Amino acid sequence: MALDSKTISVIAISALSILVLYVSLTPSNDGKILEDLQISATYEDGLATITYSDRRKLGDMVVMEILGLDETFQKTYHFANFTEIVPFADSPRYGWAVHPIVLDISHPEYGNVRLKTEIRPAGEPAAPVIISP
Repeated sequence: MALDSKTISVIAISALSILVLYVSLTPSNDGKILEDLQISATYEDGLATITYSDRRKLGDMVVMEILGLDETFQKTYHFANFTEIVPFADSPRYGWAVHPIVLDISHPEYGNVRLKTEIRPAGEPAAPVIISP
C-alpha cells in the first residue's frame, strides 16, 4: 500500500513536533554543571588569578588556555581544584573579552565539558560562564 504525499507530510510534521517537544522538555545539565564546576578569573595589581574548583572532586583532567596573548597560555592540571596566577602588564586596551579563559574538562559524570569566561577586575561582578560540550 503506497502512502500519498498528504499522509507523508502529516507523519513528518507529527514526528518533527514530537522531537521538538522532547528536546524542549529535556532538562539541561547546565545549572548542575555550574554548581559543581566553578571558575573565577580576576585581575588586580598586574596579576590575573584564575581559580577552578570541582565541588565534588570528580574531575580527571583540566586543560586551561588563555587566548589572545602573543603566546597562548596553556596548562594541564590533574587536580580537582587549582589557582593559577598569570602576570599581565596592564589591562588590555580593548577589554578582557580579547583574552577569554577556556577550560576543557574531562569529567566522569559530565563527559567532556568546555567552560569559557573572561577576566574581570577584582571587585567587579564575575563574567558569565559559557558551557559547551
